[in-house]
Amino acid sequence: MTVVRSALIQTFGSMSMEENVERQIGLIHQAAEQGAQITCLQELATGPYFCQVQDPKYYEFAEPVPDGPTVRRMRELARQHQMVLVVPLYELEQTGVYYNTAVVIDADGSYLGKYRKTHIPQVSGFWEKFYFRPGNLGYPTWKIEQVSHAIANGYWVGTINRVGVEPLGDDDFYGTSYFATPRGEIVAEASDHDEAVLVADLDLEKNREVRNVWQFYRDRRPDQYGPLVES
Repeated sequence: MTVVRSALIQTFGSMSMEENVERQIGLIHQAAEQGAQITCLQELATGPYFCQVQDPKYYEFAEPVPDGPTVRRMRELARQHQMVLVVPLYELEQTGVYYNTAVVIDADGSYLGKYRKTHIPQVSGFWEKFYFRPGNLGYPTWKIEQVSHAIANGYWVGTINRVGVEPLGDDDFYGTSYFATPRGEIVAEASDHDEAVLVADLDLEKNREVRNVWQFYRDRRPDQYGPLVES
């Protein structure tokens, strides 16, 4: 049996990048104290969810990847705790070109790569197209959606939300970050109103067990999907 202890960090964002990074670092230390081997931060972990408004001053939260200050600090932290880190932040590729990015850092502190969010919403309170270009690095994906991903792919899913009301709007982020098994069962869930470091042991043997019974992943037909995306 292969068990990986993983942690999801659920918190809030302030208007200070430095304050947010320091808070995340403190919570990562808590995850390490609980034995986490993989720790995932929330979307745009270095800032508030500024997409509640449309204001170019929030471009200031963007930074280069992997050579920006946050990734450098997180690489040191990963090395210190021998922990894999997933760090979502606001990526600056060049002036005027920004992405909603998640950086992956290995337990030895090495930079493994990044994912840029593919599907960018643009509705009231979630004005993401104002800030982000659609991701161009491929597509690797609330409870219904992510639990469905766990079942369809036969793997564990960790889903992270913010919590509370931040300075830029009335959105009340409802927390409840969670881990779901390859069967779609929620085995650990955070509070709907408090900051949390949610830690769970993920038995990777369950991936094989579920795929042996439910062949959803094996029976995918990507060769048939072309007409759906061409219309």
